[in-house]
Amino acid sequence: MALFAIMMCVNFTACSSDDDEENFESSLIGTWFEVDSEEEQRCYTFNSDHTVICWANNYGVEGEKFNLTWSATKTHESNVS
Repeated sequence: MALFAIMMCVNFTACSSDDDEENFESSLIGTWFEVDSEEEQRCYTFNSDHTVICWANNYGVEGEKFNLTWSATKTHESNVS
């Protein structure tokens, strides 16, 4: 009977299903620059509240800023040979 009780306790013990995954979105937070040439670049500032500010710098002159929202989905790359 004691063995049965021990087995029942072990069988109902479970690991947490809420394991923390790496917060991949945090790697996107910050300001990013896309350089087309020496004269033109696009700038993006990603914020943790899922807003992004976009603007272009042309010949050193900052263009109009646009406020947008963003979302991300975790994907996995596979190597193709």
